[in-house]
Amino acid sequence: MKCVSSLGRPSPVITWFTDNGTPSVPSDDVNLTVYASISMSSDVTTRVLMITPYKRDNNQTVYCNVTNGYSSVSSGHKIRLHVLTYPSRPVIYYYGKPVSGIYIIKGKAMSFVCSSIGEPSPTITWKTSSNELISNSVLSSPNDQMTHNGSYSCSAWSILSPSNGQEITVTNTSYITVNVLYPPEVIICKIGQVATYPGIVKVIKNEPF
Repeated sequence: MKCVSSLGRPSPVITWFTDNGTPSVPSDDVNLTVYASISMSSDVTTRVLMITPYKRDNNQTVYCNVTNGYSSVSSGHKIRLHVLTYPSRPVIYYYGKPVSGIYIIKGKAMSFVCSSIGEPSPTITWKTSSNELISNSVLSSPNDQMTHNGSYSCSAWSILSPSNGQEITVTNTSYITVNVLYPPEVIICKIGQVATYPGIVKVIKNEPF
């Protein structure tokens, strides 16, 4: 961020500040000038502020003040920082508990919730074990569809568009493994290669079968 003074003699001095959350009380604002470089030319002063923003700096107001001993002028436009952040690693919840793998009985309905935070709020997309994509933070499966083991992924992605720089798309992904438990469905008995069914089985006395 650059602050340029008007012509003044002696050469103006520029000071950068961040508002401490009390706009009507400038005396408690934080001086950021240590992070600014300075250049002077023909009684005009330029001071460029270079800072690394953190999440806690979101919505902070930054401004510059110019003085040369005769008068003091604050910048008419104060800059409010909108700090963009990457989506956090998604957390997958099953009945309110974070999980990375579960066992479920065949035929039972399941519902997972995927949560991630970031600025702007991330978009959530699920990918099922059959590669189906679902754009929703909740993944639900009806009773008759939960029949096979599989791995499911939850991706949180955001488009970050800074005021000065290229737009980037960032993604963070978590996975959950689902193991389906089920009893044998059909019991088949055979005599030799012949399947038997409920009823009478005919055998010869003293002959193995």
